[in-house]
Amino acid sequence: MTPEQEAEVDAYLLAASNLRTTSRGYKALKSLLTTGNLLVIAFDNYNVFVDFTRLLNHLQLEFHYVSFGLELNENSKTEYLENVINRKNLDVKPTYYNNKSNRIGKEERTEYGGWIRTREEKKV
Repeated sequence: MTPEQEAEVDAYLLAASNLRTTSRGYKALKSLLTTGNLLVIAFDNYNVFVDFTRLLNHLQLEFHYVSFGLELNENSKTEYLENVINRKNLDVKPTYYNNKSNRIGKEERTEYGGWIRTREEKKV
């Protein structure tokens, strides 16, 4: 993986996280992407660390736990580039749905001879 591709993956992950650039989670994610590991000490408490791992699962970034922290897998950025970023760039034809509205009218109501008659029409 070239440094340009690695920078592209890092920028994509930081943008896809939807975190504010001033937040602690953004800084922790940036640190994780540059160094490859992150300690629990980077967060105030363990629950925030668990929420951060949920974010990593949502981003589909592969990692594993080590003592007192987590670490990215060896080829996690390469796999992310192949499986997520390049998959979105495939030439996928959009599916068009038939926008025909469902009509309730004479064609569907043949047992009544057309439109459903109201009580006033039946009396006449």
